[in-house]
Amino acid sequence: MNPGLKAQIEDTDAAPVIAKKNLDVIADNDAYHTQEGVKAGLKVLIINRVPKVTIQDLDDKKFGVIIIVFFLECRINTQLN
Repeated sequence: MNPGLKAQIEDTDAAPVIAKKNLDVIADNDAYHTQEGVKAGLKVLIINRVPKVTIQDLDDKKFGVIIIVFFLECRINTQLN
């Protein structure tokens, strides 16, 4: 899940706490975007490695390669959790 761009800062938070929360948001965003990039890159690698005949059979004109993408999403989410 996308962590968003703003830290949850309370009115009573001291400067060191605010700094820590801001750093945590930066680290969470780095991890999130890295994960999304890996997922996209892996999808391309899988689609490029699967025989074109198979992809054509699975290809949906409106949504793209649904079955391969769904399988990829399930595998990535299973391995990350």
